[in-house]
Amino acid sequence: MKSFKGRAPVFLAHCCIIRVIQYRKNKGDIFVLEFKNNETILSQIISLMKKEIFGGRLVAGQKIKPIREFAAELSVNPNTVAKAYSALEEERLIVTDGTLGKFVTQNREYLMKKREEYLLGEAEEFMEEMEKCGVGKEEVVWLMKKIAEK
Repeated sequence: MKSFKGRAPVFLAHCCIIRVIQYRKNKGDIFVLEFKNNETILSQIISLMKKEIFGGRLVAGQKIKPIREFAAELSVNPNTVAKAYSALEEERLIVTDGTLGKFVTQNREYLMKKREEYLLGEAEEFMEEMEKCGVGKEEVVWLMKKIAEK
């Protein structure tokens, strides 16, 4: 085991969970949305949708749930879901097709580019948090390798 000056690996506990909502996707998969008190519900829904798209659970061209239906499943105000969908449309991750509804964009190349941007942003935030705890890049790499080996 590699030693880092006698320090134990440091991990951050992010925040208290206010409530946990489970919702079902088209094929019956259950996903969990954990509403946290340090982040708005709107930003959490946007993040959830991005993770669904970038994780391949919502694929290019796939229809997404109507606003009211999704809001009911999440037990949130439909206006919040509408704002989340609008933000995703501004980023061109979802598109509206007239009266047919909203769909994940069909531009796979664009989705891959946005996925990479998203992942880099998440990794940068993680590194900043680790640096605040005195954990250097080398130790983070070591920790990630240990986790990957499990």
